Amino acid sequence: MKSVIQRYNISKEENNQLLNSESEAKLWQREASVLKQQLETLQETHRHVMGKELSNMGVEDLNNLENQLEMSLQSIRLKKEELLMGEIQDLTRKGSLMHQQNIELYKKIYGTRVNAENCVIEENDDRGGLMNLQLSQL
Repeated sequence: MKSVIQRYNISKEENNQLLNSESEAKLWQREASVLKQQLETLQETHRHVMGKELSNMGVEDLNNLENQLEMSLQSIRLKKEELLMGEIQDLTRKGSLMHQQNIELYKKIYGTRVNAENCVIEENDDRGGLMNLQLSQL
Protein backbone atom coordinates (compact mmCIF):
# COMPACT_ATOMS: atom_id res chain seq x y z
CA MET A 1 0.00 0.00 0.00
CA LYS A 2 2.84 2.40 0.82
CA SER A 3 4.44 1.89 -2.57
CA VAL A 4 1.11 2.64 -4.31
CA ILE A 5 0.77 5.89 -2.34
CA GLN A 6 4.37 6.83 -3.11
CA ARG A 7 3.87 6.15 -6.83
CA TYR A 8 0.66 8.22 -6.71
CA ASN A 9 2.44 11.15 -5.03
CA ILE A 10 5.36 10.96 -7.47
CA SER A 11 2.97 10.83 -10.41
CA LYS A 12 1.01 13.77 -8.99
CA GLU A 13 4.20 15.86 -8.56
CA GLU A 14 5.36 15.04 -12.09
CA ASN A 15 1.94 16.00 -13.47
CA ASN A 16 2.02 19.32 -11.54
CA GLN A 17 5.50 20.04 -12.84
CA LEU A 18 4.38 19.28 -16.37
CA LEU A 19 1.38 21.59 -15.97
CA ASN A 20 3.59 24.27 -14.42
CA SER A 21 6.04 23.97 -17.31
CA GLU A 22 3.24 24.30 -19.85
CA SER A 23 1.66 27.27 -18.09
CA GLU A 24 5.07 28.90 -17.69
CA ALA A 25 5.76 28.42 -21.40
CA LYS A 26 2.41 30.03 -22.25
CA LEU A 27 3.17 32.91 -19.92
CA TRP A 28 6.53 33.52 -21.62
CA GLN A 29 4.89 33.32 -25.05
CA ARG A 30 2.37 35.98 -24.05
CA GLU A 31 5.14 38.12 -22.57
CA ALA A 32 7.19 37.79 -25.78
CA SER A 33 4.13 38.76 -27.82
CA VAL A 34 3.51 41.88 -25.72
CA LEU A 35 7.18 42.90 -25.90
CA LYS A 36 7.22 42.37 -29.66
CA GLN A 37 4.18 44.65 -30.04
CA GLN A 38 5.79 47.30 -27.84
CA LEU A 39 8.98 47.13 -29.92
CA GLU A 40 7.04 47.59 -33.14
CA THR A 41 5.19 50.58 -31.67
CA LEU A 42 8.45 52.16 -30.51
CA GLN A 43 10.06 51.62 -33.90
CA GLU A 44 7.08 53.22 -35.64
CA THR A 45 7.19 56.19 -33.25
CA HIS A 46 10.93 56.53 -33.84
CA ARG A 47 10.43 56.58 -37.60
CA HIS A 48 7.76 59.29 -37.22
CA VAL A 49 10.00 61.40 -34.98
CA MET A 50 12.76 61.06 -37.56
CA GLY A 51 10.35 62.33 -40.24
CA LYS A 52 9.95 59.03 -42.05
CA GLU A 53 6.78 57.17 -43.01
CA LEU A 54 4.54 60.19 -42.44
CA SER A 55 2.29 59.53 -45.42
CA ASN A 56 -0.15 57.36 -43.45
CA MET A 57 -0.59 59.98 -40.71
CA GLY A 58 -3.55 62.34 -40.58
CA VAL A 59 -3.50 66.08 -39.95
CA GLU A 60 -4.27 65.63 -36.25
CA ASP A 61 -1.51 63.05 -35.84
CA LEU A 62 0.94 65.33 -37.61
CA ASN A 63 -0.05 68.26 -35.39
CA ASN A 64 0.46 66.10 -32.29
CA LEU A 65 3.86 65.00 -33.55
CA GLU A 66 4.82 68.60 -34.31
CA ASN A 67 3.77 69.74 -30.82
CA GLN A 68 5.72 66.90 -29.24
CA LEU A 69 8.85 67.82 -31.22
CA GLU A 70 8.48 71.52 -30.34
CA MET A 71 8.20 70.71 -26.64
CA SER A 72 11.26 68.47 -26.90
CA LEU A 73 13.25 71.22 -28.63
CA GLN A 74 12.22 73.73 -25.99
CA SER A 75 13.40 71.39 -23.26
CA ILE A 76 16.69 70.82 -25.07
CA ARG A 77 17.23 74.56 -25.55
CA LEU A 78 16.53 75.28 -21.87
CA LYS A 79 19.05 72.64 -20.79
CA LYS A 80 21.62 73.99 -23.24
CA GLU A 81 21.08 77.55 -22.00
CA GLU A 82 21.43 76.38 -18.39
CA LEU A 83 24.74 74.66 -19.18
CA LEU A 84 26.07 77.67 -21.11
CA MET A 85 25.12 80.07 -18.29
CA GLY A 86 26.97 77.84 -15.84
CA GLU A 87 30.04 77.86 -18.08
CA ILE A 88 29.86 81.66 -18.45
CA GLN A 89 29.66 82.10 -14.67
CA ASP A 90 32.58 79.73 -14.18
CA LEU A 91 34.70 81.53 -16.78
CA THR A 92 33.79 84.92 -15.29
CA ARG A 93 34.85 83.69 -11.87
CA LYS A 94 38.11 82.32 -13.27
CA GLY A 95 38.74 85.59 -15.14
CA SER A 96 38.25 87.62 -11.95
CA LEU A 97 40.59 85.30 -10.08
CA MET A 98 43.23 85.62 -12.78
CA HIS A 99 42.82 89.41 -12.75
CA GLN A 100 43.39 89.46 -8.99
CA GLN A 101 46.43 87.20 -9.36
CA ASN A 102 47.83 89.52 -12.03
CA ILE A 103 47.50 92.49 -9.68
CA GLU A 104 49.24 90.58 -6.89
CA LEU A 105 52.06 89.48 -9.21
CA TYR A 106 52.52 93.01 -10.48
CA LYS A 107 52.73 94.24 -6.88
CA LYS A 108 55.36 91.61 -6.07
CA ILE A 109 57.45 92.36 -9.14
CA TYR A 110 57.36 96.16 -9.17
CA GLY A 111 56.59 96.98 -5.53
CA THR A 112 53.76 99.29 -6.48
CA ARG A 113 50.70 100.66 -4.82
CA VAL A 114 47.60 99.07 -6.23
CA ASN A 115 44.13 100.52 -5.98
CA ALA A 116 42.10 97.31 -6.32
CA GLU A 117 38.77 99.10 -6.50
CA ASN A 118 39.67 101.01 -9.66
CA CYS A 119 42.23 98.45 -10.82
CA VAL A 120 44.81 101.21 -11.19
CA ILE A 121 48.43 100.47 -10.49
CA GLU A 122 50.58 103.44 -9.58
CA GLU A 123 54.33 103.20 -9.85
CA ASN A 124 57.27 105.56 -9.67
CA ASP A 125 59.17 105.47 -12.94
CA ASP A 126 62.93 105.82 -13.30
CA ARG A 127 62.64 109.58 -13.74
CA GLY A 128 60.93 110.02 -10.37
CA GLY A 129 57.47 110.54 -11.84
CA LEU A 130 54.30 108.67 -11.04
CA MET A 131 53.05 106.28 -13.71
CA ASN A 132 49.49 104.90 -13.77
CA LEU A 133 48.63 101.58 -15.35
CA GLN A 134 44.96 100.76 -15.90
CA LEU A 135 44.29 96.99 -15.83
CA SER A 136 41.27 95.73 -17.67
CA GLN A 137 38.70 93.86 -15.70
CA LEU A 138 36.34 91.27 -17.20
